[in-house]
Amino acid sequence: MPDDRQAVPLTLTVRELLYLLDSISNADVDQGDLEQPMRVQALARPLVLKLASLFLEVVPTPVGSPDMLREGAVAVTEREAWLLRGKVTMGAFGLDKVPIGPALLRKLYVALLEFGEVDVGPLAETDEDSETAIAKLALLAEEERARFPDEGDCYAKP
Repeated sequence: MPDDRQAVPLTLTVRELLYLLDSISNADVDQGDLEQPMRVQALARPLVLKLASLFLEVVPTPVGSPDMLREGAVAVTEREAWLLRGKVTMGAFGLDKVPIGPALLRKLYVALLEFGEVDVGPLAETDEDSETAIAKLALLAEEERARFPDEGDCYAKP
């Protein structure tokens, strides 16, 4: 069960921040704990306020054309990180038509792995490290399949 008291820093560029702010809807909710599926918690308002605070910090006034590569950090809970992960695709583009999907997903996966119980080790620096990381992620997927056998196989091997 995610612990909402724990948070990890998520560093975002202005480009990524604007994308996420535009992606979050007031209807976005956390589907609750797996042990208590009836519990539904609205996440949009507190998450938008966190991101809005970062926006005010990194986007100067008057707005004009902000430096899209300027960065700032915000603390996100595991539930918020999962919600944000659901908003990003590999093919995502920033408002200025620059691809942001892979880089933003990488940041979100690093944040999510900090909440995980499995130590996936350092980020891959070489092809050998990448293979080790892929093997560890496959182990995580196997553990999730064992924990939630009725969820279907969303971790299907290609």
